Parts: sequence; structure tokens; C-alpha cells
Amino acid sequence: MKTQQFLFNDNWDFSGLSDQPANLVLAFGAREQLSNGGYQKLREAFPSSTVVAGSTAREISNSSVLDNQIVTTAIWFDKVKTTPHSVLIQDFENSKEAGSALVSKFDREGLRFVFVISDGQLVNGSDLVEGVNKALNDEVPIAGGLAGDEAHSRVQCRSANHYLNGSTNE
Repeated sequence: MKTQQFLFNDNWDFSGLSDQPANLVLAFGAREQLSNGGYQKLREAFPSSTVVAGSTAREISNSSVLDNQIVTTAIWFDKVKTTPHSVLIQDFENSKEAGSALVSKFDREGLRFVFVISDGQLVNGSDLVEGVNKALNDEVPIAGGLAGDEAHSRVQCRSANHYLNGSTNE
């Protein structure tokens, strides 16, 4: 496995970026930075990679806690296959059903881990986890988080290359 980390503070510096497309790109940052061109420029730099991003109150980069930036980690796996899937919470009666529906999109053969990022304001996290675990028969480990930002009432998630902004899917 190989990783590269990039920081966005009003602009990106992708110098040294590998010519090979990353398997997975994780980006966490300030809602304003994601909205005001940061996410779009990130997608342009990683056009064929799976990008998972969400807004945060603060960002962590190695030993630093940052404010109003985007911390991005590009990951190249040697043997791991990544498969992104997403659901819209609005399409389900509750978060538990959304979690079960998300898991149903995966091919269970060879599934070793599920990473979930969700909107922290629209989703009941406990119910989401219950739905995911029930659908997985508690046989596959899961991890992830609920995106949010403490200063604003609006959450932004950009998950599996889809733009989710509050309750809007564009």
C-alpha cells in the first residue's frame, strides 16, 4: 500500500502526485473549502479514483489539527479491491433501512470490510449501524463516521463520487 497526503488551503499543490490513479481518495475538510472549488479541483486531479469526502469541524493531518482546510489522503492498494456504493437517506423510511439497503448493493463474496460515511444531521447513526450490521450478519467489520461541522447547521458529504449537500443530490 502507498499513500500520499495533500492539503487544501484555498489551493491545491499536487506536485509529486503519482501517475497511477489512486484506488481510494479520502478527503475531510471545512464545508466552505469543499463548496468553493476544493472538491471540484480534487475530482479533476483524481478523475478515475473513488473519492469519499465529508465536511468536518476540524481536520487532522499527521500530528496537526487544522482549521478551515481540506486534508486528503490518496491510497494505492497492492491487492485490495475497493467498490463504492451509496444510498440517499430520503429514499428510506428510516436509517436502519438505509443501512440494510446499502449493504445489499455489495457482492458479499470476498467482502472483508465496509467503510461508511454519512450525513450526521439526516441520519440516526445508531440505526444506520444496526441496519448495516444486521445485513452483514455481524460477520464483516465496519467503520466510518458521521460528517458534520460544529459551526453551521448544514452538513456536506461527497460520497462515492456523488455530491450530497444537506438533502440535495446533484
